[in-house]
Amino acid sequence: MNKTIIYITLSCLFITLSCKQKEKTYTISIPDNTLLSMIFSGQYSNGGFTVIAPETEISHITPDKINKDYIIKNFAHNGYKVEQLMELLFIHNENPTLLTLESSPENGYLIDYDESYKKYFQANGGGWQQWYIDHPNANGYTSVSLPVYDPESGFVMIYKGTQTHNRSGSGWIHLYKYLDGKLEYLTGIILWKS
Repeated sequence: MNKTIIYITLSCLFITLSCKQKEKTYTISIPDNTLLSMIFSGQYSNGGFTVIAPETEISHITPDKINKDYIIKNFAHNGYKVEQLMELLFIHNENPTLLTLESSPENGYLIDYDESYKKYFQANGGGWQQWYIDHPNANGYTSVSLPVYDPESGFVMIYKGTQTHNRSGSGWIHLYKYLDGKLEYLTGIILWKS
């Protein structure tokens, strides 16, 4: 009888451990600012920068209004299985978060903490025309989510939307691969366009 109890107990333990191994959990093991600075860094032909909204968002989209199948199928079509990472993107970005990353115009990005660029879109702000007169090297206004990272696959996912004029903008979910301290762009899925 003791052998039977031990056998049943060990069997239950083995089944429990097997089930736990199949569950996939993601942790953010690379600081958000490290990933964000790598994602934002870039060179513009005019030597300029993009202006980044200081508070995170997934613009034009809420989890209840998004066609998740569209995103999943398009990433899968490109050879990437990212269902759980995409879900985590929305969970990690349920609420807006104030960025803490320092601006780096020389690396292609400026965070609009004082909202001096946002003012162009308020009453009598002058809009895009005045924006480009005052700041010819400011290449649009970008909103972003916080990134999510899967240490098993090395995938990093982020939402990034940029508007460069009244009818010139788009929002994407981008997928990168993080390996050995470097970020490689893999692909992106467009979510909106103006």
